[in-house]
This record gives sequence, C-alpha cells and structure tokens, in this order.
Amino acid sequence: MSVELISLFFLVLAIALGYFTRVNTGILGIALAFVLGTFVAPFSVMTENSAISGNEIIGGFPTNTFVTLMGMTFLFSIAKANGTLETLAMKIVRLAGGRTRIIPFVFFAFSIVMSAVGAGPIVTPALMCPIACSVASKEDIPDIVVLVCVICGGLIGGTTPYGPTGVVASSLIVGEAGLNYLPTLAATAAVHLVQFAVLYVMVGGFKIKVSHSSASAVEAIPFTQNHYMTLAAIILVVLGTMILNYNVALLAFLFGAILLLLKAASQKDVIAGIPWGTLLLVGGMTVLIVVIRELGGIDMLSDFLAGFMTESTACSFLGLMAGILSAVSSASGVVMPTLIPTVIDLSKELGGAIDPAALAAAVVVGAEVVTVSPLSTIGALGYSAANEKTDKNKLFTTMLLCAGVSLAVLFVLGFLGVFNWFL
Repeated sequence: MSVELISLFFLVLAIALGYFTRVNTGILGIALAFVLGTFVAPFSVMTENSAISGNEIIGGFPTNTFVTLMGMTFLFSIAKANGTLETLAMKIVRLAGGRTRIIPFVFFAFSIVMSAVGAGPIVTPALMCPIACSVASKEDIPDIVVLVCVICGGLIGGTTPYGPTGVVASSLIVGEAGLNYLPTLAATAAVHLVQFAVLYVMVGGFKIKVSHSSASAVEAIPFTQNHYMTLAAIILVVLGTMILNYNVALLAFLFGAILLLLKAASQKDVIAGIPWGTLLLVGGMTVLIVVIRELGGIDMLSDFLAGFMTESTACSFLGLMAGILSAVSSASGVVMPTLIPTVIDLSKELGGAIDPAALAAAVVVGAEVVTVSPLSTIGALGYSAANEKTDKNKLFTTMLLCAGVSLAVLFVLGFLGVFNWFL
C-alpha cells in the first residue's frame, strides 16, 4: 500500500474512531498526524524520505480559522448568556405567524438577503446559526434542518460581488480570466438552490410538525438594555466587516470585551458557553489534513479525478476536484485562486467545446458546496451553534453526509450541463 493511500486511510480512521468511541475527533486527528508525520513520512518521496518535524506538524494548526471561530462564538456566547438570542429568536418566530413549518424558510430567506448584501457565506452563518438553533430548540425542530437552511441560504446569496467570497470570485473571473461574471452568479445560485432542496428533504425538513404554540409568547419577552447593546455590537461587527473590511474575529473580540466591561453578561457564563470541544475538533482535524497533504494524499485524489475528465464530464469533475480541495483548504483563499486561472487553457485543451465561464462556475460552486461539512469554517460555525441536547456525534456525521450528497448534486448537475445554461 502506498504512503499516499495510507495517509487517506488515516483520515477515515480518525473520523471512524471519533464516531464510534465518542472521543473528540480533533484529539485523534492530532495524534494520528504525529504518527503519520513521524513514522510514515520517512517512507514518502514527498518528504524526501524524512520525518515531518513536530514544529511542522503543529504549524498546520489553523490559527486564523480557530481565532475566527473563537471570536464569533465568544460574541454569541454573550448574546446567549444574557438572553439576547432567546428574545430575538422569538421575535423572528413571529414573522412565521406561529406556523412552525415556515420557520426554517424564514431563516433561509434572511440568510440569502444578509449574505447577498455583503455579509457573505461565513459571517451569515456565524450570526444566524445560533439564533436558528435557539428557535429550533423551542419549536422541536431538529438543529440540522435550520442549519441547512442558514448555510445554503448564505451560499445562495454569497456569490454576489459584495461579500468576501463574491469579491474573490468576481475579481478572478473578470479581472484575470476576462470572462463575464453574470453566468457564474446565476449558475452558482441555481445549483445551491437545488442543493438546498435536496438537503432539506434529506434531513427531514418536510417532517416538521405543525404548531402554533409560540406566536402568542413573543409579546411577553421585551428587549432590555443589555439586549440592545448586544444587538448593536453584532450589527457593528457586520458593518465593520462589510464596509470597512476589518477582520471579523478581531471586531468580535473588541465589541465582546466592551460588552463584558459594561456588565452585559456574566464572564464566567460566557467563557463556559464557548464550544471548546468544537474548536479543538476543527483545529485537530486540520492538523491531520495538512500532514496528509504533505504526504501526497490529496494530490492522489485530485490526479485520480483529473484522469477521468472529458468534454461531457469536465464541469462535473472540475467541480468535484474543487470540492475535495475546499474540504481541506480555503475556498476563496486557495481553491478559487488556484483553479479559476486554469479554465481558459483547460477549455482549449478540450477543443473549446466547454465554455471557460462554465468551468469557472463549476470551480466556484465546487469550492462552496462542501462547506456544510463540520470540518469547514462555515459548517463548524453551524455545528458549534447546535443545542446542548443535540447528539453532536450524529450531527457531525449527518453534516459530513450532507457535504458528500452536495458534491453528488454538483456532479449530476454538471453532467446535465447546468453550468452551460446561463451562458
């Protein structure tokens, strides 16, 4: 068995052990990364037959992602501790007129709008997932249903050229490739809409029971001064990120610190409310994935897919490749800048039968569809917002399955030529 294949086996092993033993998968990821880097790497030509040092393994820890998750969960831990989330959640429920089945779609619509105007597909789930899960707990709606609504809504609106992801995609497609961005915008929105429909049915959204119990309770929960201060802090974080392009995590810490100084919440409750287990999960698994990449496991998967690419399957396989790469790296920071510049040459190699704009759209969608995975920043934000009564191991597995199904949806739609429909 090759070293590359062994490294991929270790990834599967970490996930399987975490699920069946209920040991935090992040802890297992760091442990297996050490084993791979120390005892398997010496047999790999990728590392010139030498071990990966401890400092290099630790260097794979996703500091930026970890700080972003910690900052946003810290801010929303304040909102949860002082009752802001609970109060706002009930206000939002009222928009559905007390009809429980409409509640997920209210969050879906809110997420589309918020993401489209500039919050993007990362900030939107960071803001909406805790609120959605709070409502879900009160209305007996599974967390996974509202998480799918928020995440997919954020993806649908996230490709407009106003938020972080849309800015990167549009600048690469228009600026570097010289292509029209509108086909990409339309194609990504359409595919994400189908993704949402499939996942909503898959997680049982249609099984939500009809209820009218919450609407009458909304009026009885007024906003307090602490609630208004907390909401103002959240809004300022969004505006600072959207308009001034400040780092969302640092803004969250800034306004969170101000809220604590103003005694808006108990510091002890706030710190206890940060999902440290989730942060460890994401950080530890990323360390393992970085080692797997060093050993060639990710390249092995990519080369395998590229070998099957033809004119009829180019969009499907390119999107699938983007999805796999996005699962182990940044969609807008790595995958899009790496693959979008190749679409012109790839189109030529295929005899011009596939428009480069279609290939670019496939890259953008592929980089985004897997973000429902709990191992991604977006998925982790949703996973960390889940209610305490939720089975986290089951939710973790379900979200991973959703990512796999999303890739399958992308592959099928690409094969059917969806990316060419909007040219």
